[in-house]
Formats: sequence, C-alpha cells, structure tokens
Amino acid sequence: MENYFKIGKIVKPQGLKGEVRVYPYTDFPEQFLDLDEVYLDMLLRNSIEIESARLQKNVVVIKFKGYNKIEDTYELINSYLYIEREELEDDELYYIVDILGSIVIDEERGEIGVLKDVIQNKAQDLYEVELKDSSIIYIPVVDQFVTDIDVDNKLIKVKLIEGMI
Repeated sequence: MENYFKIGKIVKPQGLKGEVRVYPYTDFPEQFLDLDEVYLDMLLRNSIEIESARLQKNVVVIKFKGYNKIEDTYELINSYLYIEREELEDDELYYIVDILGSIVIDEERGEIGVLKDVIQNKAQDLYEVELKDSSIIYIPVVDQFVTDIDVDNKLIKVKLIEGMI
C-alpha cells in the first residue's frame, strides 16, 4: 500500500452521464487533468481508465471509461482514488507517509522527539511530535518554526520559541 498515494475521494455523481465529483487530497488538483488512470481502493490491483477530467470550483469532475450513466457511478461513491509513486511528477515533493517517524531536532535543545502525525488544517499543517517524555506537542508547519525537512534521512529541524515545550 505504501507504493500508492491517496489523491482524492469520490463524493457524489455529477449529472446524468456517468461523471463523478472528486474531492482532491492534493494541493495540486490540476494533476488530475494529466492522469490516464487511477486505482480505486476496492481495485488496488486494477486501474480504472479516466475518459475525461475537469476542475470545477473546489472539486474535480471525472468521467471514467465504461461509466456512462448516473446509475453506473453509485458503486464508486465514497471510494478513494490512488496513484502509484512512479507517477509523481516532482521528485522534490514528499508525502506525509514519507516523513512520519522522522526525528525532530530543535536548534537549541537538540533531539526532542519523533513526528507521529501531521494534522492538516486550512491555515497550515501541524506536526504532532511525541517528546522523549511521551508528552505531545504541536508545531505549526511554517518557515518560522520548521527550518529543514530531510526526507531521505528522516530528520526535521525546528526552531521553537519559549513556551512551545
């Protein structure tokens, strides 16, 4: 499963001709326009071909090949869409799964803990860090606090202010 990345969720049908609305889980919903196929969570071993895709406000409208009427799409609702890691266009991009478990190092305190989760908010993401004493802190993912992310070595450097720990 780690070779696949969840990029969206089918939320409902769009019109009567077999299109579906997809809520994108990516900061780059335009990537859907370049995809020829995706994997559904129920079909991870088999891909489903995309006939057309377009952006519409905050969703992506997709027409899958062979799904030609609204009734055909009902089985797809609430399915997640995945792509394979090889399909990623930018080697500089990383995904949450790539940094989970990273050692978090503060500029002044040294190693402080391990990244346990990333909470995605509208304003900015928050890193949930488990400290050495098993307590949890949350670090806003902004340049002021997160100074470097080394995906290959699973290290995150931070500069925390007084009171954050």
